[in-house]
Amino acid sequence: MKKFLFLIAVMTFVAIGKSEAIYYLPQKAPSTPSAIATQYQVSYPIRNLPASDTGKNQLVAALLAYFLGAFGVHNFYLGYRKKGMQELRLTVGGLALSAIGGIFIFLVPLMATSTGGGGAIFFTILGLIIFIAGTIMTTIGAVMGFVDFIRIVIGDLKPAGGDYEKGRF
Repeated sequence: MKKFLFLIAVMTFVAIGKSEAIYYLPQKAPSTPSAIATQYQVSYPIRNLPASDTGKNQLVAALLAYFLGAFGVHNFYLGYRKKGMQELRLTVGGLALSAIGGIFIFLVPLMATSTGGGGAIFFTILGLIIFIAGTIMTTIGAVMGFVDFIRIVIGDLKPAGGDYEKGRF
């Protein structure tokens, strides 16, 4: 029973978030629901933040966009999960296509000529097309990340829930 109550307290702490809740756990586990309600108390500190302040740092968002912008990490940080997933898929898919195209360009013709089979030119051209498509996809993801970096620096791209922390960047 103590483990169950401890698990409930931990889950409540995680749901409320960070260290904003202070829990007072009793020495003896209560036996009834009313005893649980009276013995477990949660207190919240008073925060003097505006309602639109999301607690996101503009400098952190800008650095994430600059260094990991092609993967959409800054969008996850700012709360734009769908856009972040689109950028992640675009970049990872482009990298995968580039790798597959590189294999077709270099390894398949090498194996085809070593075994005496034909089709080396076909696989080289196919690999080149796949490689170019992957490179274009990866470049689009990188450009999207850099544009978001510029939008974050000038203050045009804000967190999904409101605004950045005050007094930073």
